[in-house]
Amino acid sequence: MSSKDRSPDTATRYVLITPARNEVAHIGITIESVVSQTVRPLRWVICVNDSTDGTEAIAQLHAQSHSFITVAGLTIGGRRSFKNKAVAVAKGFEILAALAFDFVGVLDADISVGAHYFEQILAKFGSQPRLGLAAGRHVEWHRNRSRRVLSQPEDIAVGGNQFFRRACFSQIRGYRPLSWGGVDTLAGIMARMHGWETQTFPDIEYSHRREMGTEGVANILQTRWLNGVRDQKLGMDPFFAVLKAVRRLLESPLILGNSAWLLGYVCGYALTDDLEVPVVCRKFHRAEQMQRLRRLF
Repeated sequence: MSSKDRSPDTATRYVLITPARNEVAHIGITIESVVSQTVRPLRWVICVNDSTDGTEAIAQLHAQSHSFITVAGLTIGGRRSFKNKAVAVAKGFEILAALAFDFVGVLDADISVGAHYFEQILAKFGSQPRLGLAAGRHVEWHRNRSRRVLSQPEDIAVGGNQFFRRACFSQIRGYRPLSWGGVDTLAGIMARMHGWETQTFPDIEYSHRREMGTEGVANILQTRWLNGVRDQKLGMDPFFAVLKAVRRLLESPLILGNSAWLLGYVCGYALTDDLEVPVVCRKFHRAEQMQRLRRLF
């Protein structure tokens, strides 16, 4: 009997939550990659939110063949947003909460993973008892078929494929609905505030089928502007922001993309958000950034 056919034991008991909205082009690949795992999840809830393109039909078709998949049709309303993503994840966790599991993964519907991905992630958690949140290396595939590896410090774990120890996920109360995005970044900040370790493992990777933040926006410049607003709302230190802008000056689209990000960061000070990110989290985030700069210099 293969490992994927056995019932999960206490060391590998994990569940997955996938928020999905109009992902008909990608969700089939996502599902096939999870079905192919050497260690499958105890349960996988695919939360289909206000989709109009057949996403739910594809998910239901796979659920008929695989008993560990549950499809939850949601009507949250409003436009596609990270705020609605957080609501969908919360609904998924409610469905799973009564089950006995030790880990929970939030897997976006436009991501695929290698067959050993979750087996490898679980092994990392097994050897690091204070590890609360982890992810593999994020690899983006753009429309022109170019490949970009997301550059980030190894002691954080952001992106659309976050894997939590259940105790950590419960302690931070999952994702906080944020109008300007950054739900994954804030989850990591809050985890570290509570004493958990967060980590990206460069020896494990997953594929994102498009550039982050590009779905539902007019163009790449709008994406960069929104990213700038998000970073300001999360509490990015102004000096750290300037250094980030300089470091990314030559990223495509040259100059314009980074200028749009910097403009978004400045505009963030004037745009209201009713303090969706708690002040204590913003202060902690800035303190972390200053520690990184001190280590660098």
